[in-house]
Amino acid sequence: MKNKMIKNETKILIMLAFFSVSIGIWSNYRQLWLQNNNLDISTISNLISIGTFASIIGILIITKLIKLEKMKTFITFSIGIKAITLLGMFFINGTNQIFVMKVLTIYDIIFEILILTSVYPLITTYQVNDKLYGKQKVIEYLFKDLGILIAGIIIGKSLFGLQLNFNFCLLLALLTTIISFIIILNIKESQTIEQKESKGYFKFLKSSKIHQLYLVYSILSSLSFNTVMGLKILIITEYFEFNVSFATNYLLFFGILADILGVIMLKWFTPKNDYLSLFLKFGIRFIGFAIAFFTNHLIVSIIAFSWTIISGAALENVTDAPYINSVPKEFQLLNFNIRRICSAIGESIGVLICGYIFYSGLNNIFGVAAIIMALQLFIAYYLIYLRKKNQ
Repeated sequence: MKNKMIKNETKILIMLAFFSVSIGIWSNYRQLWLQNNNLDISTISNLISIGTFASIIGILIITKLIKLEKMKTFITFSIGIKAITLLGMFFINGTNQIFVMKVLTIYDIIFEILILTSVYPLITTYQVNDKLYGKQKVIEYLFKDLGILIAGIIIGKSLFGLQLNFNFCLLLALLTTIISFIIILNIKESQTIEQKESKGYFKFLKSSKIHQLYLVYSILSSLSFNTVMGLKILIITEYFEFNVSFATNYLLFFGILADILGVIMLKWFTPKNDYLSLFLKFGIRFIGFAIAFFTNHLIVSIIAFSWTIISGAALENVTDAPYINSVPKEFQLLNFNIRRICSAIGESIGVLICGYIFYSGLNNIFGVAAIIMALQLFIAYYLIYLRKKNQ
């Protein structure tokens, strides 16, 4: 039985790896693809925000209608829809079908979020532990960077007279999505897991101040991050004035550093040193944002931006996993989805803010994010205090 569980978990992580490659190839360049199709930055940020916010409806549907043992079926369906959406976007490139382009973009974002949201709940039907959560996040980040590497190699090149542009990246993203679809088809459904009614979860939530505050923290964490990083490829090309090729190499280099740091932190950092972990992940980021705001210096802004990328993949098993895994197993799916809803709310608002103030100055983007992060850090440290007090 144990070998069977390990086999299924491995298949899920392999599926996630291929799907993450697809995201790395496409999600960053989706913004440039839209810009190349004559959509302005405000419109692009609105599409990302709408798609992210609309995914909340999908998550609510998952929460209400999808049982844990049917999660594999749902992910399979979602990956299939994602592939069809990418195919439609590939063929509509360069046309004047702007409305259809916007609709497909929103669908693409919705199902990307729904799939990533559903992976860990699927894993929990086989096993739950902090290390596994951290491993899942590291794989997600690592293979996203592999996707960025692939895109960086091909962008601007030509093959047999074919120009390898953003639309070719879209095609590669489609192919890797199809591979992830084939892999998940070969994963067996998990055994039936008893799930209590949602009112039982909300009764649990009402009785836990820690988990209430953690949901607020999730909103603020996503909000502060996406206020800066929600349109990161556009910030890199517009403000840093990097060309697409150099921007790709920049994202790849710091993404790899993030993956290395994530693996090191996963091995050596535990909730026993979570005050330090929190400072390394968010405290330094806050200091960088504040200095970037007050100095309005490009080099300082690049450093702050770079550390945000580097720290992104690190310490998930410390900053999030203890709260996620302390929820009873029968509430795992509902809790994970509620958390993802909070994250999606923060993400959609953060991208919207970033698009709204994009041309007001890079320092103002950092300034708004720093204000939000100050409250985020206060809650995060208070959560650690409460957790240790209750141990």
